[in-house]
Amino acid sequence: MDIVEGLPWLRPLQLTFGIIIIFFSVLILLHPFIGGLPLIILISFGLLFAGSEKIITGTVAEKKAHISTIGLGVGVMVVALLAFVFSTSSTMIITLLLGIALMIFGVSRITSNFRTMQKNENWSNKFRVGIGTVSILFGISVIVFSGFGILIASILIGIVLAVNSVLIFTSVLREKPSDDKLSEET
Repeated sequence: MDIVEGLPWLRPLQLTFGIIIIFFSVLILLHPFIGGLPLIILISFGLLFAGSEKIITGTVAEKKAHISTIGLGVGVMVVALLAFVFSTSSTMIITLLLGIALMIFGVSRITSNFRTMQKNENWSNKFRVGIGTVSILFGISVIVFSGFGILIASILIGIVLAVNSVLIFTSVLREKPSDDKLSEET
């Protein structure tokens, strides 16, 4: 995604979100048996930060990409907040909500890359589309197999969050800081 130049706060913010998301994904993957309620809360927070990162990235993206990225980021956050607020409800309903959030997140990953893939096809864009596709497939799996409970959902969502945070790290670290770009032009 093409980001507007001259935003020195964006890289550290994306790295912070990446660290937070990887923290929640590691907790989810290492402790899937901690029980329904704590696991739902961990997953909700992980998806909440993933949606927040999409909104922030969408606000500084090119005009054609930012509306869908922001909208889908809001969708992920709304569903994650619903899962958090109603975390004491039936685990099956919460599992369905988390599967929907995962699918929305996948669509967000794919749609935010259509414009940049036409300009330049590099491994990062293909990786984003791959993560989006895997997120959609895992979201469908969580919904289809929701009878197996929160354990399957937590493992699949934990994997997607971990891979997403790696994507955030690689995309931020491979970009040159805006100060370097300004000094190269002069």
